[in-house]
Amino acid sequence: MHMRTWCARISSCRGHELRMLLKDMLSRTTSLRRAAYISTWTILLIVELILPYALALPQEEPIRLGDVIGITYEPWTLRFTISYQGMVLIRGAHLLLNINGEEVFPALNFTGYEVVEHDERLLLKVYMKHRSCLVVHNIMIEKGRGVVILWLSIKALEDVVLRTPSPLSFPPDESAFASHNIEICSKDFWTLPSHFIYGPREELFTPIVVRDRELGLYMIIASLTSELGKAMLRAHVYEKRSYASVYTLLWNDRISIPKGQTIELDKLVILIGEDVVELFEHYASLVLEFNEPRRPRVVDEFPLRSRGWITWAYYFTNINPEVLNKEIEFIAEELRKYGYEYLIIDDGWQRRDTHYPAAYDWITPSERFPEGLREIISRAHSLGLKVVLWVAFTCFDGNSELLRTKRGMFLMKEDRVFVDDRGRAYLNVTNEEALSYIERLFATYKKWGIDGLTFDIGTFIFLYPSLELMKSNNVTFMMLFNRFMDHIDQLAAKYNMTILLKASPEVPCLARYRNC
Repeated sequence: MHMRTWCARISSCRGHELRMLLKDMLSRTTSLRRAAYISTWTILLIVELILPYALALPQEEPIRLGDVIGITYEPWTLRFTISYQGMVLIRGAHLLLNINGEEVFPALNFTGYEVVEHDERLLLKVYMKHRSCLVVHNIMIEKGRGVVILWLSIKALEDVVLRTPSPLSFPPDESAFASHNIEICSKDFWTLPSHFIYGPREELFTPIVVRDRELGLYMIIASLTSELGKAMLRAHVYEKRSYASVYTLLWNDRISIPKGQTIELDKLVILIGEDVVELFEHYASLVLEFNEPRRPRVVDEFPLRSRGWITWAYYFTNINPEVLNKEIEFIAEELRKYGYEYLIIDDGWQRRDTHYPAAYDWITPSERFPEGLREIISRAHSLGLKVVLWVAFTCFDGNSELLRTKRGMFLMKEDRVFVDDRGRAYLNVTNEEALSYIERLFATYKKWGIDGLTFDIGTFIFLYPSLELMKSNNVTFMMLFNRFMDHIDQLAAKYNMTILLKASPEVPCLARYRNC
């Protein structure tokens, strides 16, 4: 840029704007210097005249808001502090954002802010600019409560691919995490009963509970929404310093934003207080508030009001008509008084028999059920019991005839149906033919008299190869999960068939699908 242009820009700047301009000038100077396009006297002018002037400028007051939760945001560094009742919990925090393979935080320029009041909440919107995008860092706090919600909004100034965004990245040695008196408990990748992880790790999946034994305080870090991503805390090194960043997209997730479009990323919530049960109850209420259901709940909620007996617990996959009829009699005669009202027929009913979720078509029963399941289901109904069937119909045996007759509904690798090293092929849940086949299965199970279906990790294992094989720059783990679950929720309502989930990658998405 011509020297007169720089001078004109300098004369119109104040405070943080001048500091940001100098940062821009020096970065340009470095690149020009390497290319030998700038003279020595220009560098001296910047160093001797402009830089001392900038360093002598008084810094603006930081942005402050909140009572129980306090936020202090420094516009000149784009870093912020979170405190609870006057005690600093997280210091030196900032956002992280990877655009087109570049970490853009160091190059972001502050352009302004506003504070908006929403009933019992205050929302701080910090505006920033990069050559490729406009960024809004949103921080919302609840008045009188230890609750803070963080998320990012991005408007593309050119076509961009977004990866690994974090609305909260901080050095642990300047936070409550640095204390030796803390305990950490987090969930496994899949949200399953009793799947807890204790202690710090390089990667922790939300919800994460931090307990300070000395202060008697709990802090919960969790996803509030999960439309695009799943939140995780990852330890890493940034600018030669250890950081903990809570990312709202996973490792292989990527989102494409066309020029001119704006996208709002998922929300992260932090809850702080002395009663962990009360914090989780409030978290549940926030999840319901921020996640509108896709459709009303119409299915029977019998799994919520009664107990069920599952074949897997005793028989593994070794089931047959004699076993099922015997257990149906036992449940009706001996267990009903304890609240048992349904039977789950787990793995082993389908052809072919295997310890892993695989089948030829998820309709044809195992050779051990030559008459099918209808008579067994009818017997259970006659005794006042309901029947739930385990399925993993996103996964098919590599020998299935469907791989030849309906190859378009499967994940492809190059010009062939992808079959993994365990001999399994997977549905492409973005394919209409695949979604139609799932509806055919629902209709079939309804004719059999099935009252509900149960899914576990085996049902969702298709997500991993899907993310790997799809070439799109606009696909995430949770996008695929939500697309699948939206279809399942719709079919559950249509066929009045209860869905019992034994696994989910995130808690908030469950609030969106009320028939599951």
